[in-house]
Amino acid sequence: MTLPSSDLRQIVEELRRAPSREACVRRAYDLLVSRYHGDSLKTLTRLWQLYPSPINTLWCRPGFLHCTNANRLLRFLLLESGHYSKSDIRYRWTVVSVLSPHQYLEVKIEDVWIAIDVWGHVYGVPFGEYAQGFFPRRKV
Repeated sequence: MTLPSSDLRQIVEELRRAPSREACVRRAYDLLVSRYHGDSLKTLTRLWQLYPSPINTLWCRPGFLHCTNANRLLRFLLLESGHYSKSDIRYRWTVVSVLSPHQYLEVKIEDVWIAIDVWGHVYGVPFGEYAQGFFPRRKV
């Protein structure tokens, strides 16, 4: 796959040099939560942004991202890093705010599956947990 932009290429190169799978996913997570955030209200008022966009379009639009698009970016970075294969990353669904479907990822580190929820970070959901209900945290 051709990497879209020069800064994205640099980030992928940095992730390729990560000393371990865990270091790679933590660096990718830290990068994404510093650049993007979830927002319950915008999830409802920006429905047109739910539709898949090219990775470069998502990358060039910092700020709010739907959970599905944040997960596409994280999956892209992990796959391009060379530390992960498709079988090491699973899409998972839960419900937040009683009625809203919410997607997060599970990533295999060694023999353990870890929840990764970029969208939920703004609500205090830490690395290794995911948002559900009225945002209580839940470990895998």
